[in-house]
Amino acid sequence: TDAVLGKITSVTKAGLNHLLVVEDGEKEILIPVNAPFITSVNKTKKIIHVSLPEGFLDLWTYAHRYYYHPAQISW
Repeated sequence: TDAVLGKITSVTKAGLNHLLVVEDGEKEILIPVNAPFITSVNKTKKIIHVSLPEGFLDLWTYAHRYYYHPAQISW
């Protein structure tokens, strides 16, 4: 099903991986910027569709950000 996860507020880097920082008002979700997570991008509507495995949202919440110490990057 389609659901709105939130708004992309920035892109960070963790090691060699770029991560979208998505905020929904209550929490921050980090989503890898690569397949199979990103399924489509609509630049006109400014919408990115993602396909996340079951339990993913529980793993990539704000608390886990501290394990990766991401740095701000431009994208």
